[in-house]
Amino acid sequence: VPYKQGLVLLLATVSMIASHSHLEILFGLGKNSVLLIAPLLCAGIVMIIKRNRARYYIENEVDWWTLLFFMLLFAVAGTLEHTNVDKIMAGKFSEVCGTENVILIPLVMTVSALGSAFVDNVIFVAAFCPVISKLSIGVKDLPLWWALLFGACFGGNITMIGSTANIVALGMLEKRSHVHVMFFQWLKIGILASLLTGGFACLALYALSPLMPDRYAMISMSDFQGCSTPLTNKNAIIKADIDHNSKATWLKPEDQAQYSSITLKIFGEKRQSISFIAYLPKDMSIESNGAEQFFKGKISHTGREDFPAILVVEEILSEPTLH
Repeated sequence: VPYKQGLVLLLATVSMIASHSHLEILFGLGKNSVLLIAPLLCAGIVMIIKRNRARYYIENEVDWWTLLFFMLLFAVAGTLEHTNVDKIMAGKFSEVCGTENVILIPLVMTVSALGSAFVDNVIFVAAFCPVISKLSIGVKDLPLWWALLFGACFGGNITMIGSTANIVALGMLEKRSHVHVMFFQWLKIGILASLLTGGFACLALYALSPLMPDRYAMISMSDFQGCSTPLTNKNAIIKADIDHNSKATWLKPEDQAQYSSITLKIFGEKRQSISFIAYLPKDMSIESNGAEQFFKGKISHTGREDFPAILVVEEILSEPTLH
């Protein structure tokens, strides 16, 4: 592809990927669909421009092994989520550590470091991401994402097989200098380096964790039912329908001037449902079109079976935004 045309295509691809969420909302597309469309569209344009060499490009220029690696890599992560292994692991973490980031941060770092030492850290992070997503329902999740990142990065240096970069570097060393590094030679230095860098990162996370915002977690019916610890003023986004048949209200006298109450119904995979009480500011308007909407606010458990939670609504969204 000529230089100018190639540069335009590259910039177009990067721009579409960077603004994918806005494009999906603008054109009414499914979540992350532009991430698939953008590279395929630009690759198709290249094939049209260079149609005489299209077959050669596909057979010889595409790194199919790398593409297959990442396809299967994310299939592993998807399998963990589909089989609910992520929920089980998140539940075990919560049982052991509760919802205290003081305990969860070093635990996540340790587990990710040890896992990344013997499994490629890219694979481990992809497989562990659903676990952090489930933990985010009950805790402030940004420190945990950073703990996973630091643990996997620094833990990948413990062994020579913990990171793709290690393997590439060793291959270059052997090829150019004919130097062979043994497993335990690397291990002695790798453990020390990982302990020092990981310890510093853990202390930094402790210091910065109070400054990190509590992001809004997307909570489904199964997430709420599987939550092992009661929620209290947790920032949440819930996809729900307004139950016009319910007349339940829990408004306290002091809240009646500021809020009105409605009942929300959240549906599960098989159309089971649970009902929440929602407090809406008096000046907030809602659409009663029968469709499910996204309610953003603070959710708390009530301890009751008929209405297990109260959501103080801050905003009603057409599409969820988790920041």
